Formats: sequence, structure tokens, C-alpha cells
Amino acid sequence: MHAGRKSAFPEIIFRGGVNLEDGAKYRSSEFDMFIPGEETTSSLLFGQLGFRDHDSSSFDGRTYVNVGVGYRQEVNGWLLGVNTFLDADIRYSHLRGGIGGEVYKDSLAFSGNYYFPLTGWKTSAVHELHDERPAYGFDLRTKGTLPDFPWFSGELTYEQYYGDNVYLLGNR
Repeated sequence: MHAGRKSAFPEIIFRGGVNLEDGAKYRSSEFDMFIPGEETTSSLLFGQLGFRDHDSSSFDGRTYVNVGVGYRQEVNGWLLGVNTFLDADIRYSHLRGGIGGEVYKDSLAFSGNYYFPLTGWKTSAVHELHDERPAYGFDLRTKGTLPDFPWFSGELTYEQYYGDNVYLLGNR
């Protein structure tokens, strides 16, 4: 956190990229924008916008847009955070909500999210004789580095989604 109090989006952070196969064929792209809002010496309210696009070889050619709001507060050397997000599948008109929490301290981080559908079942435009909707689910993550060896780090992720034929990594 920074000293003093700031507002009105002083330092927007952009991140993104395009994935190409063999350096020429488009596969996917992603862009994110982190928008700091109200900030004090120990807290931060922020917004985030994201965009993900895929060709037909992954995620059935879907395009996702997400928007979220989060809050982080420093408490006794720990950084605690909460967030909520809305994910939209633009191509097939699905909406998913998410809520999450995070805890950071020095070289250790824990986070978790819970996801839930905001749209109901629809006839799939991609898979014959199937209905689809966003799945209920959650993820848990932990990341850490060794204090004496900051170049040595690790990350552990557990994801669980509920339903039949739930695909996490794109097309089946």
C-alpha cells in the first residue's frame, strides 16, 4: 500500500498477450486491466477487467469477458483480501459469478474462489444433444518461496467443479 490517500484511478496496470502456433497461427489472446481505486496506507479497493479469446481448437472458440471488484487490508503484517467477479461467455451468452478470498504474508500466499452459474441450462451450440451452463465449483491455491532462496518457489492448485462432462482445459 502507499502512503497517504489516493483516488480516481491513478495507476492502471495492463497485462496481456497473444498466443500463436508456429509463430503465425492465432490460438488465443488475453488482456487484463487492474484499476486501483481508493487507497490508504493499509487498504486498497480495486477493480479488474479481463478479456480472453480462443480459436476453435480450445474452449470451443469462446470469448470471455470478466469484471470484478476487490478489497485488500493489511492486518498485523498479513494482507487479507476479498473479491467478487462476473464472468461472461460472450459467444454463447452464459454468466458465472464468483467470490473469493486471499491471504498473503511475506513469501507465502493462499487464495480460494467459489464459482456459481448465473444463467440456466441452454441447448449447446457446440455439442449435439447436450445442454450446457456454467458449473458450480471452487479452487484453492497456495504459493510460496523459501526466504533464503527466493529463486526457488512452488505453487499448488486444487480445482473441483460439479456436474457431468465438465471440461476445465478446453475442448474434449
